[in-house]
Amino acid sequence: MNADGSLGARNDVHCVSIEHKLGIKASPTAVLQFGDKGGAIGQLIGQENRGLEYMFIMMNAARYAVGLQGIAIAERAYQKAVAYARDRVQSRPVDGSMTGSAPIIHHPDVKRMLMTMRAYTEGCRAMALTAAAAYDASHHHPDKEVRAQNQAFYEFMVPLVKGYSTEMSLEVTSLGVQVHGGMGFIEETGAAQYYPRRQDPDDLRRHDGDPGQRPGGPQDRA
Repeated sequence: MNADGSLGARNDVHCVSIEHKLGIKASPTAVLQFGDKGGAIGQLIGQENRGLEYMFIMMNAARYAVGLQGIAIAERAYQKAVAYARDRVQSRPVDGSMTGSAPIIHHPDVKRMLMTMRAYTEGCRAMALTAAAAYDASHHHPDKEVRAQNQAFYEFMVPLVKGYSTEMSLEVTSLGVQVHGGMGFIEETGAAQYYPRRQDPDDLRRHDGDPGQRPGGPQDRA
């Protein structure tokens, strides 16, 4: 666009391909090519030489959000597994707690899987809420020193919320399929949609920083 608001020449940036991804296919990832025909024009956002600082402000917010995505997928997988376990009747529990066939939620190993799913999910939710409380305090507490302490704590927690919550979601969604038994691999039950190659919690581990490999991960907080 020209200075007077009229339509000017097209900027020299083109989409040359769309990536073929394992998951999250509803959100396209594109390859852009700049300056192929003489040079692309960019606009400076913010102050010069502070781009990396701005990027990490954005990245920290995105990392926290990705961690919440992992928790959300895990929670939904847990809810689905519990509902199925309460409804599916099969065999007598091996611990002798019931004399006849019972809903599989009474079977000890199914209980173990469900409680593992719940413990992981609720633990990560508590961790995320603790980080969120620190973020709020870092912006709104009247004491400057307390704000600084909470900001440092929040920055320490964000990679943990992101990294562990997404790793956890892999385990929980896998257990969710296992609770369903063979039916977990049948699309009709709906359990498989939360598994890695569906909503793809495995991709969440790599989104906005691969744990242990990208700046801002737990290894940078040591």
